[in-house]
Amino acid sequence: MNSKLKHADLNNKQNLLEAESRFNQELKKSRDLWSEQEKEKREQFIATKTKEIKELTIKGLEPELQRMMRKSKEDLGQKEKEFNDLLKKEKELLMNSFDQKLHEQKLTLLATKDTDITHERESLSVKLKENWEL
Repeated sequence: MNSKLKHADLNNKQNLLEAESRFNQELKKSRDLWSEQEKEKREQFIATKTKEIKELTIKGLEPELQRMMRKSKEDLGQKEKEFNDLLKKEKELLMNSFDQKLHEQKLTLLATKDTDITHERESLSVKLKENWEL
């Protein structure tokens, strides 16, 4: 009977060791599975939060971007107005300068014409006197 008890005790110890080994293996598998699931959940959480943050950032920056675009359009409009004003002034200056030069040219031509007419009269007068004297 003693040997049966020893044998039963040995079997129980061996069964206990095997059960402990299976338990440790199952525990390891469960931990690995849990770790993998947590890793996937964490990655999904990070991806979701990243997307939300990007969307919020874009929505948050949208008014600023619109303000910048409005200011840029206003600046461009102001620069175009300044350019057109400057262009108009330059055109007026050129037209005034042209009118002045044209007026001076007319005066010069009239003076030359008067001088030429006077010379022509004198020349004809001299010829006429010469013809009378003949």
